[in-house]
Amino acid sequence: MQENSIQIGDEILEIGNEIEAPEPNDTDSYTHSFVGTIVGFKEGYVQVSDCDDNVFDIERERFGESNSKVEFSVTLRESILLATEALSQLVRGESSETILSNLDASDEYLNAVLETLWRETA
Repeated sequence: MQENSIQIGDEILEIGNEIEAPEPNDTDSYTHSFVGTIVGFKEGYVQVSDCDDNVFDIERERFGESNSKVEFSVTLRESILLATEALSQLVRGESSETILSNLDASDEYLNAVLETLWRETA
């Protein structure tokens, strides 16, 4: 039976997660670090697929803290997209209360940036 997830330190890696492949070593067949998708686990390796659907077996112990960057970059990208839409709404004359009500209130960073922008443009 194939594992669907493994734990490395405080992190749980699961099939389907995006992950940053570490810089290659002498035994790797890829040439640079990349963000790929976990497609499996086998015999001490994490199997990672790149954007061309090539699958690489990478030693489990080579994964760790660096992958929190991927999660942050995805969250930051989503925040930037939301901020862009909110600014478009502001330019169209919608009220800041309406715009803020459409945003995820848990995204404190995004809300702080938007509130500063609204103060500056008011």
